[in-house]
Amino acid sequence: MKTKPNHWRHQRYKTARGTATFSITLVLFVLGLSAMLVVHAHQITDYARRHIGIKVMLKENSTQEQAMQWMNILEQNPMIARVRYISRDEAAQELQKELGEDFTEFLGYNPLPGSVEVFLTANYFQPDSTRKVMAYLQGFSLADEVYYQHALLDKVTHNIRRITTFTLFFSALLIIISVMLIYNTVRLAVYARRMIIKSMLLVGATGAFIRAPFLRSGLLQGAVGGGVACGLLVALLAASNAWYPETAQFIDPVAVAIICACTILFGLLISGFSNYLAVKKYVKVRSEDLY
Repeated sequence: MKTKPNHWRHQRYKTARGTATFSITLVLFVLGLSAMLVVHAHQITDYARRHIGIKVMLKENSTQEQAMQWMNILEQNPMIARVRYISRDEAAQELQKELGEDFTEFLGYNPLPGSVEVFLTANYFQPDSTRKVMAYLQGFSLADEVYYQHALLDKVTHNIRRITTFTLFFSALLIIISVMLIYNTVRLAVYARRMIIKSMLLVGATGAFIRAPFLRSGLLQGAVGGGVACGLLVALLAASNAWYPETAQFIDPVAVAIICACTILFGLLISGFSNYLAVKKYVKVRSEDLY
């Protein structure tokens, strides 16, 4: 009659342990994803800034030769990383791609002026510096109007910060849930082995000796969870590179390796600490309370 309850407790313990391991894996995966987002957020923002330039619409009577001479002057400025000339025909082709039709046939002429895109160096990405460069460009006689997509950059930065904040909050919540699950799992394991623990205490076994198997099991859980989480992160990066090859330039292999190592280490700490707390409580209980 005692076999069934013991078997049921053993199956319940295995289920709880599997749930705890899954929880650790999920927590570590989200934490690793958060770390990668934080590490690469600066690179993503810089990439957006480098590829969103200040567009200077040239006056209608400007020639390409005048634009080229002006570009040579701009390239000497330390605030400017590079410049690109867009002719009237190129501007018309780009707009045709966006509209999906040839608007010049409808209008009978090309109304778009030539333009120059100015891309700033990394030291002049701040709003104050951008306004300074815009005023500098507006002072040239060839410049008709000057545009800069501040709203787009602000939106990119805001979205990255919002996603990072939400991910970190969600990770903290998962850490709490994971610790609780591990703690309850270890309590169940200790309860199932309470008679063995009582016997060990009666023969003089130390608390460290009794805790050791549970701690080893907990560390194994953390290592497995960390390893699986790292595998999922690497698989996600590989899939991202396959679907969107342009994302490869944002990925730093050294940073990814450090994040994976820290993920496994954090998994060991979470699981080991939770196991230590749960077992410590039961080892200190008097032998008569172990029934």
